[in-house]
Amino acid sequence: MKTQPALAFSFTRLLRASMACCLLMAGTLEQPFAQSATPLLFVEQGKIGYKDVSGKTIIAPQFGMAGRFSEGLANAQMTGTGKFGFIGLKGEWKIKADFDAAGDFSEGMARVQQQGKWGYIDKTGQWKISPQFQLCYEFVQGFAIAQKAGKWGIIDKKGSWVLAPSFYDISTPANGWYSAKPTLSEPWKIFNMRQPPPAAGFSASKIKAFSTNGLAPARDAQDKWGIIDTTGAWVVAPQFSNLEPFAEGMAAAEKDFSSWGYIDSKGQWKIAPAYDRAGTFWKAAALVEKGNSISYINPNGQLLFSFSR
Repeated sequence: MKTQPALAFSFTRLLRASMACCLLMAGTLEQPFAQSATPLLFVEQGKIGYKDVSGKTIIAPQFGMAGRFSEGLANAQMTGTGKFGFIGLKGEWKIKADFDAAGDFSEGMARVQQQGKWGYIDKTGQWKISPQFQLCYEFVQGFAIAQKAGKWGIIDKKGSWVLAPSFYDISTPANGWYSAKPTLSEPWKIFNMRQPPPAAGFSASKIKAFSTNGLAPARDAQDKWGIIDTTGAWVVAPQFSNLEPFAEGMAAAEKDFSSWGYIDSKGQWKIAPAYDRAGTFWKAAALVEKGNSISYINPNGQLLFSFSR
């Protein structure tokens, strides 16, 4: 398996910044699709800035760390203080950099960390859910996963537990369906927020998040990845070296531990495996890496622009 070189801005670090939480909305884009005007982050001389889809710089590189734009705002780290706040589409500070870490805005709220605890703020920077979690992630369909005392559960937008923190690991729910690992020694299983926990049923060495199309990547006992539905039936037989959840109709998939591309819900290649790494589509753009070049492509596999690490 290929390993990531230890560079200041590895693809993994960029991917984490630009795709902090895939929203798992799996609707297929219309063809021809409408290319989003959402700014896309890039790196130049160790600083993050933003370009439009043509490659024109619209926010000059100036941030040590920054995230993707979502709901008109992006988290960014202020030079000097190291604190995080949120910027607007022109690079202006919209929410003061007072936080130790931050995620994306989703459904009107963003997760932020202060004094070692995570909570959620609104677009005015006011607390909506006070900092109280070890870790938490973006809201999807009104729910988010959160960790307390080393265990994971699910909260609503008031911060109340709808599923008490009791799992070793868990995925963000979609249409009520989620995958979870109850304990370290147990396999991953399929659950539904609206139904009693199954006494038995499908399990796997790993199940990633379900998307709104009712499908999730799963890994079998031979370490091959395929696609399952909410019953645990294999929709696409295990055959991939790695596989990410669906977004915008496609899932990033790795072939033979050597190259990444994108498949549809039937397991057919929509963008041939030709990249060293590949990220999830967001607003009709995905981050891919080949050699020393990092690029954005559109859902047709066409290059938008490239930059070097």
